[in-house]
Amino acid sequence: MNTFALVAAIVVCVLAQQCCGQKNTNETQAIAFLKRFNATHTLFRHNSSSAGYTYGADINPTTEKASIDASLALAEFLGRSKKEAQTFDTSNMNADVKRQFFFLTLSDTPNDPKKLEELLSTIARMESTYSKGQVCNKTRCYSLNPDLYSIIGKSRNYDELVFAWKGWRDSVGRNVKRDYMKYVELSNLGATDNNYADEGAFWRVQYELPDKEFFAELEKLWTQMKPFYEQLHAYVRGKLRQKYGADKISEDGPIPAHLLGNMWAQSWENLYDLLVPYPNQPIVDVTSEMIRQNFTALKMFEVSEEFFLSIGMKQLPEIFWRNSIIEKKKNVSMTCHASAWDLSIDYDVRVKMCTNINQGDLITIHHELGHIQYYLQYWDQPTVYRRGANPGFHEAVGDTLALSVVTPKHLQNIGLLKQVSSSNEADINYLLSQALDKIAFIPFGYLMDQWRWKVFSGEVIPTDYNYNWWKLRNKYQGIAPPELRGEIDFDPGAKYHIPASVPYIRYFVSYILQFQFQRSLCQVANKTHEPLYLCSIYQSQEAGQKLSEMLSLGRSKPWPEALKALTGGTGMDATAIIDYFKPLNDWLVKYNADNNFKVGWNGTEIDMQLSIATYIPASAGSSESKELVGVNNEMDRLYSTGKACNATKCFSLNPDLDGILAKSRDYNELLFAWHGWRNGTGPHIKPYYKKYVSLMNTLAKSANYSDAGARWRARYGNNSKAFTDNLNKLWLQLKPFYQNLHAYVRKRLRAKYGADKVSRTGPVPAHLFGNMWAQSWINIYDMLVPYPNKQILDVTDEMVKQGYTAKKIFEVADEFFVSMGLESVPKSFWKNSMIVKPTNRSAICHASAWDFYRGDVRTGANPAFHEAVGDTISLSVTTPDHLRKIGLLKASENDQESEINYLMLQALDKIAFLPFGYLVDQWRWKVFDGTIKPEEYNKGWWELRTKYQGIIPPVPRTENDFDPGAKYHIPGSTPYIRYFISYIIQFQFQKALCEAAGNTKPLYLCSVYQSKTAGKKLAEMLKLGRSKSWEDAMEAVTGQREMDASAIVEYFKPLDNWLTEQNKGEVIGWDTETEKPTQPPVGTSGPTQAPTQAPTAAPTTSSAGRAFTWSTLLIALITCLIAFDLR
Repeated sequence: MNTFALVAAIVVCVLAQQCCGQKNTNETQAIAFLKRFNATHTLFRHNSSSAGYTYGADINPTTEKASIDASLALAEFLGRSKKEAQTFDTSNMNADVKRQFFFLTLSDTPNDPKKLEELLSTIARMESTYSKGQVCNKTRCYSLNPDLYSIIGKSRNYDELVFAWKGWRDSVGRNVKRDYMKYVELSNLGATDNNYADEGAFWRVQYELPDKEFFAELEKLWTQMKPFYEQLHAYVRGKLRQKYGADKISEDGPIPAHLLGNMWAQSWENLYDLLVPYPNQPIVDVTSEMIRQNFTALKMFEVSEEFFLSIGMKQLPEIFWRNSIIEKKKNVSMTCHASAWDLSIDYDVRVKMCTNINQGDLITIHHELGHIQYYLQYWDQPTVYRRGANPGFHEAVGDTLALSVVTPKHLQNIGLLKQVSSSNEADINYLLSQALDKIAFIPFGYLMDQWRWKVFSGEVIPTDYNYNWWKLRNKYQGIAPPELRGEIDFDPGAKYHIPASVPYIRYFVSYILQFQFQRSLCQVANKTHEPLYLCSIYQSQEAGQKLSEMLSLGRSKPWPEALKALTGGTGMDATAIIDYFKPLNDWLVKYNADNNFKVGWNGTEIDMQLSIATYIPASAGSSESKELVGVNNEMDRLYSTGKACNATKCFSLNPDLDGILAKSRDYNELLFAWHGWRNGTGPHIKPYYKKYVSLMNTLAKSANYSDAGARWRARYGNNSKAFTDNLNKLWLQLKPFYQNLHAYVRKRLRAKYGADKVSRTGPVPAHLFGNMWAQSWINIYDMLVPYPNKQILDVTDEMVKQGYTAKKIFEVADEFFVSMGLESVPKSFWKNSMIVKPTNRSAICHASAWDFYRGDVRTGANPAFHEAVGDTISLSVTTPDHLRKIGLLKASENDQESEINYLMLQALDKIAFLPFGYLVDQWRWKVFDGTIKPEEYNKGWWELRTKYQGIIPPVPRTENDFDPGAKYHIPGSTPYIRYFISYIIQFQFQKALCEAAGNTKPLYLCSVYQSKTAGKKLAEMLKLGRSKSWEDAMEAVTGQREMDASAIVEYFKPLDNWLTEQNKGEVIGWDTETEKPTQPPVGTSGPTQAPTQAPTAAPTTSSAGRAFTWSTLLIALITCLIAFDLR
């Protein structure tokens, strides 16, 4: 019995742990788990690192697959280990156990193994593209290393430098962009699967500081360094102007990036011969001496190892010399970017490098052996601690020792420098050579991950990748591309660390830390009697011991503790690097002033250049681009000149056909207008549209998008699927209300036209809704008004009575904005705008707003924001209270029936539009991606219109028709999903502005007229343009970061409830299978014939049905105001 009870208790305990969430608090078991983990983790790490090293040394499909497979196996093991680790509660365990568990559970691996494999394959493809990149002319091809390196480093021919610089970016950057977009999506998926906001947030967690503190620490360091960098920049720019001429380099502008001696302008040391302050003094560059002494790659590594041994650090194991690759292999593609590797077992450490015989590579070898020493020093730590104290520590160690290596005295000690000058001039020469490497790098090291963090967070979207890259490079480095760069370009991808997914802020950190380390080591070595820049710790066992003590910690302690162990302080600080270079900084300040070299750079010119360049359509200037312009122009012409004709006259769209659709209640007259417009436009446009689709896709693919639809969607962020999923979520929120409205309207139309024309259960003929495209039903309000004897809010007649003109309409609209404290439109608006239809020429009368910018990028946070702002204001403009205030409504009734009338009027505009706004680009996206083929254009169009809108064509349609082409935005190549989104977010905006204005009325009665508080809130968002992500802009005005339909649902709730009562006994929804007109066989000659009945007289539009003529024009004005305000 006792035995049974004991067993039962054990079972209960186990089940409680596994099934009921109780965690294991046993520290002994936790330590045992860590021991097992370390043993197994070492093996998996070895396999993964070994396969990765082999792949980088010989890039081919076989090694790529082996590398991916090994990485997947490691990820699977880490995933299992993380789950097991999460069964422990370590809160009361010792600090070391807690720290190991913290690092063990750090992960950015996607939960779905297939997504992980896709991510690894994507990175491998990008690395392969980078490694195989070449630049070719008519006679030969050039690899990056050594060919292009040599041109960029040695040539002083402006155009030859452009060839190498541009060629590398065209060859590599452009070709990794599409993969990079997928990489961002998958990396973020892995981060969010592990409860990080995005991949950038995961990268930053390695620094064990809250983001706010970490960002502040980095900005503090940059602020300390910026004045010195600007002095160096001014000196270099002045010297390059003397070399290349004032026509190539502005005296106060950014420096062309290809002139700085390095493919990425991250180091300027190759320009030393042009920049040396005192040419007659000895120059500390031992490359020629190394060549004279027949240095080999092997000897360079031996010399470097000897430095480490001289300070008492560990000898390189025999396996290092056996397995390392230190020269470029012949006849294989390999990654030549120097790297150090820890293969985890048997002291297997390696370097992979395509060594060139020069001083720069000698320093790089010391850098890589610094990594190797770090590996060897912390070898006996648990595997999760076998890392740098933070990522910057690892990079700093080798560079710290290189500060000793490059001192003239040390180079003399190892026989590479015959004599050392001790003059001030020689010191300035030496410090400049160092600054061209160390100081020139600082802003580049700072901006690289600023760009990526913004990409990962969604603040920078694919269409803005290159623009924001160059914006940062201009802001921090003061450089500019030597020629216009467009959306097709992806210049970040031409830097190894971007496609290889290697975080970069570590290098910025390391360039600060290495001088802190050096200052402390020199103090330990008792070298304080000489300037820091001349100190060498060569042969100082004491310095080596101090350094080893810190390295051996790995990341077993927080990095401030590791830093304290070496330097005595716990914070990163730039004073050491500033002290090191102080003599040079003082010299530069005086030299620049004496020679009138301006300090800093003017960003205005580069802003204009970047915006113009970035928004050049992909392949602008190509034959496809030029042909597309012609095709678009022809479709515009066919649309703007389209007419519907009978035997006696022809009718234009506006005002003739629009007027018929709005006013007529004759079934066949409506059919004439509806069918006639489609026959007058669609079939003529279709042949051009097929060509348009082909050209758009060609240009999209040249910009690394899968098709033109993907390119359009990229404007809304990195994750196309998440965007389309969100759209569907919004539609599902609104669908029940739309179906309720549809059922009510169908019932009324059936009563008007008869059951033989309008089914009780099916879709409604599309020509009966008072609008050419059935996108707004407001013109049939007279047939649908819930309470005819109650007030109907249509002030058109009152406007006519008061003698309103088009100009007065715009003046009234402008006054609304001024009342909120926003700016009035400028004089140029009144001078240049077209606000009435010309009588002497054809014109596209579709209302539109234009911003004639001069290069600076000004647009909405996303395309829908631009559309939403004007509509948000119109929600206030159309309230009875506002119409009364501006004298267009004498009195308003406030009873429930009048409010239902008002809400019905609004719903016939706002709710009726939603499915149309949703489906137009669904059709185009399917056309662009090939889901809908040219022979099914019309079929696909009407399937979507029936599915979402519940409408059908009133007569049979064939593939000889092209009904999408009868809607302006299709031939006009204007993306449309923006309107669907805008109809959602305008209500979010309105709710937020009404709250700011202190409104206490129902949302549908709120007007923000004369509310300066609401105006200020709106202006703050408008002024952002798209300088921030749309989520940030949304948050600025609404406090939310997501699009949400709850505000529009709240607005129309009383009407929805009323419709539910009215629709009792009605069928909600429609049968999509049985109500369509019979389709004649595809191939019938010519478009389907229109009915011959025509209107007895041309319609007028003095009161076009119930349309708010002035409100429609107001929207165009509002959009102009937004564009103006963005400045």
